[in-house]
Amino acid sequence: MTSPSPKPRKRAAAAARPAETDIEPIASAAPADDPIAALAWPDPSASTAVGPMTVTQGAVGRAEATSLDVHQGAVGMARADNVTMEQGALGLGVAGEVTVRQGVARSILAGSARVEQSFVRTLIAGEVRVEKATGVGILLARKVVGDVKVILDWRGALAFGAGLGVVAGLLGRRRKPDAKDQDTKDGDA
Repeated sequence: MTSPSPKPRKRAAAAARPAETDIEPIASAAPADDPIAALAWPDPSASTAVGPMTVTQGAVGRAEATSLDVHQGAVGMARADNVTMEQGALGLGVAGEVTVRQGVARSILAGSARVEQSFVRTLIAGEVRVEKATGVGILLARKVVGDVKVILDWRGALAFGAGLGVVAGLLGRRRKPDAKDQDTKDGDA
């Protein structure tokens, strides 16, 4: 005797439907005449950032917070209203205010930046305050306060571009003739 097979279950009529949500475009909190502030932090209320975050003697790949304090640590990418780095390393910092003390930063994009005894490769900010011996590779800022050692500022970039153009032009004149040019010269002789 065989047992009766179970009846197949009916699938629920409410299959996976996409949830209906009201999506509004993100409006920039920065004034329209301040493009640096608009880049530094688009609307903080639309962010997925957590509250304040503190890193002590640790490393974080990516951090999004309202405030980020790092003491003797490293952060790959930080996005916050305030980023404070002491004796640490920062890959990319995007914030309203960034402070780096005795540390190294690769790239900073901020409305306001303060750098003390540190090296920053690229710093783009509305206002930069530099204290003590500090080095910056590329600096783009509306206002700079303090004594900063910049490797490449706008004048240096202009001179570098002009020099590169001259070298490229001279090398272009000295290029070797193509194979076609050689064939026509050999055929004429």
